[in-house]
Amino acid sequence: MLADRCGPEVQFVALDIDREAVGAAQVSQPDTNGIVGNGMALPLRDACCTAVFCIAALGLFANAAIALDEMHRVLHPDGRVFIATATQLWAPVTHWPEALATAYEQALMAGHPPLSATADLQEYSSQLLHQAGFAAPQIRAFLLAPSIRPSQAELALFSWNDVRLLITPYLSHTNLQHCEHATESVEIELCTVVLVTEAIK
Repeated sequence: MLADRCGPEVQFVALDIDREAVGAAQVSQPDTNGIVGNGMALPLRDACCTAVFCIAALGLFANAAIALDEMHRVLHPDGRVFIATATQLWAPVTHWPEALATAYEQALMAGHPPLSATADLQEYSSQLLHQAGFAAPQIRAFLLAPSIRPSQAELALFSWNDVRLLITPYLSHTNLQHCEHATESVEIELCTVVLVTEAIK
């Protein structure tokens, strides 16, 4: 999927400790170079990558800090790391009306930056990234739930106070009232949260 989005001019290297997984990646993407290796000792030279993607793997390493150190090592100066992880936790979840998601999408299209994950959700990841030498981490959180748009999944983890200033200009008076009423039905739920992180070397 990443190779398809970035285009044929981008050279991808797929790395996994599982030889069969690497073989499957090369079958689905013949132009991708596959390497069997350990993420805590990457078989790559220093500063050889423009970007590193770590998808649903950081929590599988025996030592996540060492894995992040290795990602930092192989990146060019100003290179970027992209990490997606999932965790299960108790969190306040708000089931917003769909109009709020539409308003948030309009705000993003107008050039507003996306909302950063709340401090409690991003604290651990941010600390690990800074310790590895990464700068300016941007961490977004999404509720993993079926049949909802990404914008809804993201907003579900925010309070009305978190989103009010950004989104109010894009809501009608009626939808604004609906959103304010939704704050009365916030529930603490055991849920799966996906954290999507971007940081710079």
